[in-house]
Amino acid sequence: MFTSAGPLAAVWGALLSLPDEGVVALNRVAVNASVTTLAVGGSGAGLLAFNEHAHFAGDRRRTVTYR
Repeated sequence: MFTSAGPLAAVWGALLSLPDEGVVALNRVAVNASVTTLAVGGSGAGLLAFNEHAHFAGDRRRTVTYR
């Protein structure tokens, strides 16, 4: 799924039980085209990876933009 950081930050915040300020803080550091990985199982959903952007290695690192 592709979406902007705002909706993802809301999901991250809900999974981590963060206050609104925490959701805003996550949204500020989210890299465009980053990867988030969730695991969903019998005990619910969990955040496995947040804001992963290793695919921007090397020369592509300069193309990283936020929110």
